[in-house]
Amino acid sequence: MAQSDRYMVIDSKGNIKYLMGAEEHAVNGAYHNGLLLTSINDSLAHSRGVRTRVLECAFAVLVAIIVMLSIRWVGMMLINALLILPAAAARNLARSSRQHACLSVLFALVSGITGLFSAYSWNTSAGAAIVIYAAALYTISLLLKGKIKG
Repeated sequence: MAQSDRYMVIDSKGNIKYLMGAEEHAVNGAYHNGLLLTSINDSLAHSRGVRTRVLECAFAVLVAIIVMLSIRWVGMMLINALLILPAAAARNLARSSRQHACLSVLFALVSGITGLFSAYSWNTSAGAAIVIYAAALYTISLLLKGKIKG
């Protein structure tokens, strides 16, 4: 029987199985404006008093920790696909950073859910199915890029 709370699941031996991003919520909540400004223009953020180097390092460490904890259960290919492909597809279509963030999450959810249902229906690997759908969304976004942004 697993003991669980909002942020982690611990198995009967006391091993942490899954970390729900408590650090991400804390960092994002406290430093959202600084991270957003740094991602848009590093020199502007620095001129506004944002410690850009510290924020960039903290964000990189946070992403590394989340990837490290989830890689064992989800797999390297799936982690890379869900980190890169939805964000790249959203970047092709988004006009603002808010749209980019929302579309990234939407594309990750769509590829994840459709990949899981397809894998279950066709009795195939879930990771491969999710990556195929994420790649398809990226390809579609490339085709639509000129029409939407232009």
